[in-house]
Amino acid sequence: RLARAKQDFHSMAQSTITVVLTWTTVTSAMQPPTSLFSRRETVASVVTASTAATIGSNSLVAQAADGIFDPPSSSYSPERMALFDTRTESFMPPAPQLYIANALADSTDKNSAVPRVLFAGETHTHPLHHYMQLELIKAVNALDDAPLAIGLEMFHRQHQRALDAFVFGDGSFAALKQRTRWQSSWGYDMSLYAKILSFARRNKIRLVGLNVPYDLVKIVSTYGLAGTPAELRALMPDMDLGQQPHFDRFVSAMRGAGHNPSGPDGVAALMRSYEAMTLWDEYMAESIAGYMQKPRAGRMVVLVGSSHVAGRCGVPDRFTRRSEEPTFSVLPCSVPWGRNGTPNIDEPLGTSEAEWILYTQEQIDSSSSRSSSFASAAAEPKISTQALGIGTPLAPVYQI
Repeated sequence: RLARAKQDFHSMAQSTITVVLTWTTVTSAMQPPTSLFSRRETVASVVTASTAATIGSNSLVAQAADGIFDPPSSSYSPERMALFDTRTESFMPPAPQLYIANALADSTDKNSAVPRVLFAGETHTHPLHHYMQLELIKAVNALDDAPLAIGLEMFHRQHQRALDAFVFGDGSFAALKQRTRWQSSWGYDMSLYAKILSFARRNKIRLVGLNVPYDLVKIVSTYGLAGTPAELRALMPDMDLGQQPHFDRFVSAMRGAGHNPSGPDGVAALMRSYEAMTLWDEYMAESIAGYMQKPRAGRMVVLVGSSHVAGRCGVPDRFTRRSEEPTFSVLPCSVPWGRNGTPNIDEPLGTSEAEWILYTQEQIDSSSSRSSSFASAAAEPKISTQALGIGTPLAPVYQI
């Protein structure tokens, strides 16, 4: 069966677009391979360079190719992207619109609700990660008539009026940057998110600010929860500091970044940083849960850094704790790309990490760092209790 499939697909090789076929598509009557070697060999040998015209202009693949194979820049290529479904252990083309409906339906058992909240992780400066986020948003928006919202780590919960003004009002990027003090509140190049924001504005999809004001995170990181003023602690979300998998991932990431605390002072500093990280995750989870409780809330695609999604123990599990709803996660991983057109990995990540893994080529240029305004603003954290309110007369959103 595999030999016939290989012969058939190679006979169509007349073009430049690589379509990665799933193992189950080629060998539907066979059991999935247990080793990555056989899986990667299959993907490499059965990938076909077939154009939409070769496959058929009316096919789903042709329709997908027309919409998704539009590289963000000449330095990045959709041919160096692949989705991996951890449940079926299958590689798929980077076309979520072809698979998301079935993936959502099959992601939970028959007694559980279909996930309404989808998490799309990112490395903040990787163009292909943002590219796939937009494709996922388009795919979810096309599922049915259920209202869609886009949750954003890049904006504070207190920025909601400014986000509503952008989508439903003047639609000005310049005004959005000024009203949210983008350079000091987030600091990355807004052009990385421009297509996503424009799609939301064009289709009147509500943008929802999720994040906690960074000054509050900085206060907790510097002084710890015990040293945070009581009037601020009263406004913080319920925080679960006892998630061992979350703590282990945090410590591993800190060590990977060269932070190896030693002695009482080092351990105390590590714990303050962990409290700040947990505040970050809990606050965003609370923002999502609060929005999804609204009567007309349909679905939400959440755009957030990968460290908040990996293993579901950052924001997803904390949202589920509040809402008792399941979630669906897409975790991007930047890896070297093999000459055979497949990710150069020893073993794909499994179901413990996310429902889908997005493998992409490594980032070419990481020079798009945060602005100096963000660094200087975070140097001396200052925040008032009024600033944690949403659009109160004492703290209008535009002035936060």
